[in-house]
Amino acid sequence: MKRKLLAAMSLMLILTIILCGCSSSRSKEPRKDATYYNSPGMTFYEIKDYDKALKCFTQAIKLDKNFAVAYSNRGWVYEELKEYNKALQDFNKALSLDSRDAFTYAGTYAGRGRVYESLGDYNKAIEDASAALALKSDLHDAYNTRAVAYSHLGNHEKALADYNSAISIEPNIGLYYSNRGHAYRALGVNNLADDDFSKSRELGYVPEQNFSEVSK
Repeated sequence: MKRKLLAAMSLMLILTIILCGCSSSRSKEPRKDATYYNSPGMTFYEIKDYDKALKCFTQAIKLDKNFAVAYSNRGWVYEELKEYNKALQDFNKALSLDSRDAFTYAGTYAGRGRVYESLGDYNKAIEDASAALALKSDLHDAYNTRAVAYSHLGNHEKALADYNSAISIEPNIGLYYSNRGHAYRALGVNNLADDDFSKSRELGYVPEQNFSEVSK
């Protein structure tokens, strides 16, 4: 237990030291390249410390203005902060750069698609989610985004197919079952809708927060 605690403390110390480089233009350390700041930025993103993640990704961009990955990652942070216009700017910039990385492009399209869905631009959300899936066919969140957009447009059959795909790839996300439950309900298949709502609760998801939460 003590070893785990010491390891965790050491990691946070390292990240804090790196963050000092992210937030300060004057440093006694040699100038690092953009990837040096991108990696801790992802760690901060994963632990939901979005302010520190933003500082690291912004520093990475300052060092390399053609670093598509950093723009994409910062776009994901802005999305979490619901700063959708800034997210769109970063996703657009990432897509305008030649990253030579299909994974980066796929994640960027998926992120931009979620932003469009949040803004109610469902056709663009479908277009971007489809672009993401064409590059990487196992992006379950892209299937979910496209399904929510289809549902808003009244195409519940297509929505159901995409929810099925999302769940087949990642069967442990309660949100997906809850959303699929709404699709079943819209199609009049109430017994399967009830099964999905029950499953979403088993996975710790509250049905009352479901569809409206991802379909603003």
